Amino acid sequence: MAGTPFRIAFLILFAVELYVMKSTRTFRPLLSQLEDRSVPALTATISNNVLCVTGTPVGSVTITAAAAASPYTAWTVTDSGDGSFTVPAGNKRDLKVVLGSGTDTVVYNQAGVTSPGSVTISTGNGGDTITVNGGGGAIQGGLCILGGNGTDTVTIGNLTVGKNTNPKNLCVNLGGSIDDTLTLNNVTVIGSLYTYYVNDITTSGGSISRSAVFYGGAGGNEISLSTPVGTGSVGDVIFLSYPSVTQTKNTLQVNSPVARDVRFTSAVANEFGDEVTINAAVGRDVAISGGNKADIVNINANVGRNLYLYMTKGGDDQITVAAAATITRTTFIYLGTDGGDVTFLGDTGSGVGTQAFYLSTYGSTNLTFAASTTINGRGTARFYGGSNNVFISGSTRNDVLTLFAGGATVVNNIDVVPGPPVANLVLIGTWV
Repeated sequence: MAGTPFRIAFLILFAVELYVMKSTRTFRPLLSQLEDRSVPALTATISNNVLCVTGTPVGSVTITAAAAASPYTAWTVTDSGDGSFTVPAGNKRDLKVVLGSGTDTVVYNQAGVTSPGSVTISTGNGGDTITVNGGGGAIQGGLCILGGNGTDTVTIGNLTVGKNTNPKNLCVNLGGSIDDTLTLNNVTVIGSLYTYYVNDITTSGGSISRSAVFYGGAGGNEISLSTPVGTGSVGDVIFLSYPSVTQTKNTLQVNSPVARDVRFTSAVANEFGDEVTINAAVGRDVAISGGNKADIVNINANVGRNLYLYMTKGGDDQITVAAAATITRTTFIYLGTDGGDVTFLGDTGSGVGTQAFYLSTYGSTNLTFAASTTINGRGTARFYGGSNNVFISGSTRNDVLTLFAGGATVVNNIDVVPGPPVANLVLIGTWV
C-alpha cells in the first residue's frame, strides 16, 4: 500500500510525543493531615508496680498518698495548671517522679498513711521548692529527693522513713547551687540520713537510728543538728566539705547526742575558716580536721573517748573546751605555723600513767588551764616556734605536766597562779 511506511512512522512519532507530554506534566504535591502527636505536660504510667510521673508540669504538683491493700499505696497526682491530668488505675508499690528543667513546686502529702514502698522525687535543674508533709505517716521503703542546678528549698516534716525490721535511708541531693536549704522537723529515720551538696541544713526533733552523713556544697555549709543520731554503739555524724575550695564558712553545730563519732573534714582551701560546736554528748571520738584559715572549735559536752583536733593547715585557730566537758581518755591538739589560742577549762584523762593531754604547735600559741581544769594523767605541750604564753590557774593535776620549748621559739612565758611553778610541772627549754 502506497504511503504505508510513512503513515506508520507518523503514528509512532505521535505516540512518543504524547508519552513525553504526559510524563513531563507539572507535579503538584498534596498535603495530608498527620495524626496528633502532642505530648501532655505530665504523663503517668505503671510498670512493675512503680508509678512513674514524668514531664514538665504546667503548674504546681501535688501528690497525696492514700491507704491501699498492702504492699500498695493509692497515690493521686494533680497539676494545678492541667486539670486533665490523672493517674492510671493499678497497683502501686513505689513512686518515682521525674520532672523537667524549670522552676518546680512539688507538695507531697503522706497524710498519715504507711507506704511499704519507696518514694523518689527528682525536679531537675531550676530553683525548685519541695515540701513533704508526713502527717505522722511513714515511707518504709526509703525517701530520695533530687534537685539540680539552681537554688532548691526542701522541707520535710512529721514523717518516718524506714521501719525497724528493714532500715532505709533518707537521701537528699540538691546539685551544685550555693544556697540550697534542707529543713527536717520531727523526722524519724530508721536508717541513715545522707545529704549531698546541700548548703544550709537544720534539723529538730525526731531521730536518726544510724548515721548522719553530710557531703558539703561549694558555697560553704551551715548545719544545725538538733536530732539524736545513733543507737547503742552505732551512729556517726560525718561532715565532708566540698573537695576543693569553699566560698564561705563551714559551720557544724551538734545539739543532740551522738552514739559514736563526730568527724569533720574541711576543704583543701577555705577562705573563711570553719566552726564546729559540740553541745551534746558524743559516745566515742570527736575528730576535726581544720582548713587553711582561722578555725573555731567549741567542745561544750562530754566526749566518751578521745578528742582529736588536726588544725595544721594554717590560720590562728581558736579552741575552747568548756568546764562542763569531760574528755574521757585523751585530748590531742595539733596546730600549724599560725598557732592559735587553746583554752582548756574541763577534764581530760583516764588516770595516772596514761596520756591525758597532748599539744603540739609550730606557731605563736596561748595555752590556758583554769581552776576548773582537771588533767587526770600525763600532760604534754610542745612549742616549736613563735611566741608562746602558758597560763595555769589552780588546775588539778595528778601526774606530770611537761612544757617543752624548742625550735626557733622567740619567747616563752609561763604564769602559774598562785605562786611559782609547783610539783608535777616540768619545764624544758627557756621559760620566763
